[in-house]
Amino acid sequence: MAEVCGPYPFGAASERTASFELDRPPIIVHGAWIRLSGFAHVGSFTCEDSGPYPFLLHFVASMTDSATGGEWGTSVVTPEETGPFELTAGFEPTPPVGTTWEFVADGSAELMLWGGPLLLVTVCWPITYPDAVVDQATLLLDAEFATPVESNTWGRIKALFRQQTRDTHRAAAILREDTKAHRQTGQAALTSSKGRNLSLWRRTPP
Repeated sequence: MAEVCGPYPFGAASERTASFELDRPPIIVHGAWIRLSGFAHVGSFTCEDSGPYPFLLHFVASMTDSATGGEWGTSVVTPEETGPFELTAGFEPTPPVGTTWEFVADGSAELMLWGGPLLLVTVCWPITYPDAVVDQATLLLDAEFATPVESNTWGRIKALFRQQTRDTHRAAAILREDTKAHRQTGQAALTSSKGRNLSLWRRTPP
């Protein structure tokens, strides 16, 4: 989802929306996760009596269930060290009862990604702000899909059956020819043997 990728700078929170379309509509959706990867800079903050502490970036992803008015949401926080990151989090329904996945029944929906610094209490203040760049955002679905059937599948089965039938008939014809030749050879041998026996009997004196 390239629409939600890009920089999430310090200061005002950044919000982006991405539309997605599945290869085919799902029959049932069991759950969903978002996976974010990129690079994050850790900021720092201090408080009246202690500090400094790591100041991290907070990502919130959400999808609205247009069928019920509910929402599926999740959040992740960047690591406490500057560097590359890969974060995965599962979506949870709000409210927890009644929210459905009916809004993806046609195979398409929208996802919103918000990114900004974690809120600080009033006795703390930032020294440097965190920021991040999201290089890749992936929506993972645990769902059941209908198995696609090609329009020419039955034609292929019939063609294969016809080919196997021709091969069977050809093998039967070869077997009949072999059997016929074998019978003719046996009859010729039997005739020859009878002729020799008859000649031998005639030559033997009484």
